Amino acid sequence: MNFAKANHWLVLIANFAVIAGIVFLAVELRQNTKQLELQSYQSWVAANTALNIAISDPLLSAIVSQGHANSANLTSETSIAYAMFHMSMLQMAQSTHYLYREGSLDKELWESEMYRAAGILSIPGVRQWWDAGGKTQLTPSFVKFLESIEPDVTIWYWDEDRGYTSDGDFGHRKEPTE
Repeated sequence: MNFAKANHWLVLIANFAVIAGIVFLAVELRQNTKQLELQSYQSWVAANTALNIAISDPLLSAIVSQGHANSANLTSETSIAYAMFHMSMLQMAQSTHYLYREGSLDKELWESEMYRAAGILSIPGVRQWWDAGGKTQLTPSFVKFLESIEPDVTIWYWDEDRGYTSDGDFGHRKEPTE
């Protein structure tokens, strides 16, 4: 009888230990998932920062400015830099879309980046490059999604007398949907 009682208590204690172990693993898994999401975000920020630093180079800035109005303004040499810069930006947008779908970026950040990417496509020189084949370098599902977004067409530009200015309002966005 004492042996049966002891066995009963040992089984009960073992069951509690298993439950405690499962709870511990769940907490650890949640913490690990959050850490991976934060690392994904930090990598995303680093890649965006690299693009922002790249465009601050006067030579690349001049190429982008020339190509925006009409890609015919570019030479065969500068057209490569123009195309690769925008390819990098749109690959970054595709990465943002992927990270959002996988739950690693929040909706507000995702929406902002999708509007920015859709806005880039409304720039005449970028659109010429995109329609000439630039979009074939991205996944078909992302291309379809990006082309479905109504971009915020507010264009910011530099005015020698006023500094940065725009030709319209922000805030008239149709929420992107997957």
